[in-house]
Amino acid sequence: MKKKKKLPVILVLLSVFCLLAASITAYASWAVTGSTNNFIGMASFKNEITEQYSQPGSVDPSQEVTKIVNVKNTGNVASFVRVQIEKQIGDLDGNGVFVKDESLDPEKILITFNNTMWADGHDGYFYYREALEAGETTKEPLMESFVLSADAGNAYKGKQGHIIVRMESVQAEGGADIWNISDRKIISSYKGTSVSEATSVTFLGKDKGFDIEKSQTDLFASFKNLTPGCSRTQEIIIRNTSGEEVEITLHAEPVDQEKMSAEQLALVEQLINKYAVIRITQDGKVLYEGPVSGTAEGNNMRRAASLGSFRSGASEKLVVKLELSPEMDNQYMDLLGKIRWVFTAKGEDAATPVSTDTPSGGTTGIIPVKTGDPGMAVFYAALLSASALFLAAAAAAKMKERKNG
Repeated sequence: MKKKKKLPVILVLLSVFCLLAASITAYASWAVTGSTNNFIGMASFKNEITEQYSQPGSVDPSQEVTKIVNVKNTGNVASFVRVQIEKQIGDLDGNGVFVKDESLDPEKILITFNNTMWADGHDGYFYYREALEAGETTKEPLMESFVLSADAGNAYKGKQGHIIVRMESVQAEGGADIWNISDRKIISSYKGTSVSEATSVTFLGKDKGFDIEKSQTDLFASFKNLTPGCSRTQEIIIRNTSGEEVEITLHAEPVDQEKMSAEQLALVEQLINKYAVIRITQDGKVLYEGPVSGTAEGNNMRRAASLGSFRSGASEKLVVKLELSPEMDNQYMDLLGKIRWVFTAKGEDAATPVSTDTPSGGTTGIIPVKTGDPGMAVFYAALLSASALFLAAAAAAKMKERKNG
């Protein structure tokens, strides 16, 4: 019997294989980065007494003398202030040094204190009732004048009278507890600014990169004018306005600090690696918790953390909470620490030449991703499938031939 030709079967299988191969498109992976320097700044905490007073040559009983006492906040953070008044009567010695006369009653110097904006704490201090904001002066003075009592006898004649004004201040945010007056209701509560307006990071596309909206300075808009023991919260919106789905990641990088002395640099290192702690959450999930520098043991921000897959038009919110240790002292005032954050968008498209150059001096660039080509994986799978089809068809033809033979 004449054998049947197998050529048509082989041609059919080859056609199927060609169709499978033609339907395969190789995809190239890419990544685009965008970075920003964020700053945390310590407050300048300063207050000073301001007086309007001209010392008269002499003061007679019942004579009123103008002496106006205010306090001005010359720092950049709100504060609570209290003032202590000490009255003394005495003489000048041969060297012009004042010597207090213990036999004379300093209460003969009469002062009417303001009780509208100031409260007598009955502990030797007068407390300004409101938080004194940066740059402000007390709305009303503690005192405006004094009078020598009408019953001051000849023993007071020719004597020197001194009114000594001492001022103490603490940061308004959480500082009043130092004075242990939280339950005396003599000063108003102060909430401060714990949450600021959200900043944002937007991925525009592979060619345009990231748009990082910085509120005045950087993403950490609310992490300025910090004081020991305070806390701040910053919301950062992550958006994808490109026309494709991407994965976005975040990591921190080492960065040179601003120019400063070696002593200041050592303090900044303590600030960002020890005293300033952040907690980053996304939908309640903790992405990172540790020093603001990102160098926590275990969950280290130097390794990229995925913020998820973002479809075109999608957005997510990061909540960054910063807490500052109350153990810090005044040597940390006015310090500025820098932290660099890097956002990366990863995607893939049809194979095209991928640039390995990053823009000169820029903060956004395309990076080729060294991973297996998913298109090749599909190709090999199709090849195996076609081979299996060919072998199965050949085996079936062989069995049929044997039966017919």
